[in-house]
Amino acid sequence: MINNSQTILAQKEALQSLNKKYSSYLLSEGKWLIGGFESLIHVEKNIRLDESNVTLKKEIFMMLPVEIREEISKIIPID
Repeated sequence: MINNSQTILAQKEALQSLNKKYSSYLLSEGKWLIGGFESLIHVEKNIRLDESNVTLKKEIFMMLPVEIREEISKIIPID
């Protein structure tokens, strides 16, 4: 069984792999994404429930090219 923290770790690792795949984008047009694609998410920890929730920063997400948004939406659910 995969727990919440394992899911979040897998999502972060997938975003890091996108950093490598789209490194030329990050160096040229995506300089504003300081920290790479991981900067698109916010992890909120709920200590009482011993779980974490990942939310996507939609304003930043929508500024990305469609191709990159499609890949990210496969990693993180978009509300």
